[in-house]
Order: sequence, then structure tokens, then C-alpha cells
Amino acid sequence: MKWQDYWTSYPAQFGKVEFARQVKYTVGGQPVPDSELRASAALVCANLELASSDTVLDLCCGNGLVTSHLAARCRDVLGVDFSSTLIGVASDAHSGPNITYLCKDVIEFLHSPEAFGRQFSKILMNGGLQYFNSKDLPLLLRGMLNVLSDSGIILLTNIPDLKRKSVFYNTPSRRLRHVWERIKGCDQMGTWWDTAMVERLCRDHHLDCQFSVTHTQVAAPYKFDVKMTPSQARLLR
Repeated sequence: MKWQDYWTSYPAQFGKVEFARQVKYTVGGQPVPDSELRASAALVCANLELASSDTVLDLCCGNGLVTSHLAARCRDVLGVDFSSTLIGVASDAHSGPNITYLCKDVIEFLHSPEAFGRQFSKILMNGGLQYFNSKDLPLLLRGMLNVLSDSGIILLTNIPDLKRKSVFYNTPSRRLRHVWERIKGCDQMGTWWDTAMVERLCRDHHLDCQFSVTHTQVAAPYKFDVKMTPSQARLLR
């Protein structure tokens, strides 16, 4: 699956203000209510321990639906996404004096001159890790650590959990579709992640990590979050 092509074309089928549908914040094909989106964004802010002095990097920011909530609670936010369609919506509908959007591949950005010398106190990837594979995660972690302050926090949310894959493929039609997708090599959920592997990679990069499951309409019961902070070993290097 060429995710950049997918996320450039998929959102274009919806109206300019159908923000939830554009980024698949739906349940049973219906957009998640605004109240639920606000509650989910507030939980993200709480887990990031967001403060008014924070500088935030929002990776895979999509159409800025969550980015705008971050901006209301911190000093400034940089949102990065590879979809020109979604960045266009973000710039038009979810901009602000302390928000900057950049249309660029996340890994390319993290390892580019544009990121060199920057420091962020908080880094968020909300619902984006499924569009990367296991070889990408070390690159992501190294790139994030290059721009994260020593006391910073990394939060990755809404990650499909390999151990709970059957919770999503829970009907005959869904299981049949999954078989067909595997044959075609295009699982609609992208990568399903093993928490043990994520924990091992965090340890390899001297990151302490804490896993959690959030039961909201935005964060489905077959997904998990992981909060990372630089370990003492890394800080002493």
C-alpha cells in the first residue's frame, strides 16, 4: 500500500468541513461526535502533560483536528504530514498564530536539515504508527530523540495491537476481507504492532515506556498508546 498516495486521495472525497471523515474518525461509517473528539484531544493533552511553555511536534498531524487543540494549551506547535490534501485542510481550517504546518514525509523531516537544531519538549504521533513498518520505528525513534529535549515526552497513540487483532476482525465478513487484503498485500489497518517489540526498541534507544489502553470512540479497544521518556541511562551519556 502506498500510504502517501492513499492519504492524498482518500480525504478529497469528503466535503471541506467533514473533518472527522477525512481522517477516519468514524464508528460504523459515521463521524465521531465533536464532543468525543474534544474529550479524546483533552486526554492526549493530559497524557502529554502539556503546559503553556511547551513546544510541540505533531507528527502525522493530518488535517490539524487535534493539532489545534494542542495549540490552545502550549506555546507553539509544528504539524508534519505527507498528505498535501490534509495539510491544505489544516492550513485553511485549523491554523493559528502559534501553529506551523509542513507537508513532508515524517522520517525525511526528522533526519533533514529542517529538523537539525530544533528542540521540542513534547512529540505526538496520534494514530500514525500503523502506516510505518518495523524497520521504520528505529529511524523514527532516533529522529525523535534528535529533536526532543532531555526532559521531554513522546506519545504515540491509537496503535493497532497485534495481540488483539481478532477484536477488530470479529465477523465472518471482516475476516474474509482480511484474508483478501493479505493476499493483495494491503491490510487496511497497516501494521499491527507487538507491544513486546515496541518495548524492546524503546529499551534499545534508552527510553522508558508506559503502555495504556484508552476506551473511547476515537481510540478503539484493539489499539494501545505508549508514552516514552528518556531514561536515566540516556541522560547520563
